[in-house]
Amino acid sequence: MDSNKRVFYPEDIAKETGLGLNLVYRLLRAGEISHVKAGDRYLVSRANFEKWLSGQSQVPTRSSNEA
Repeated sequence: MDSNKRVFYPEDIAKETGLGLNLVYRLLRAGEISHVKAGDRYLVSRANFEKWLSGQSQVPTRSSNEA
């Protein structure tokens, strides 16, 4: 992993993890990887990428009873 890189694009995440690009986009759209959307680009900070990699990324979920 490039230690100077501050922002990761989906292509970077796919390359670093060996996951397919389509799966990375699905994870981003599902909110599994915290990100910022700039236009049509997904931007993932180094901190969020590392949290997700270590399994510490907690995405809040709503139960079906919550409105």
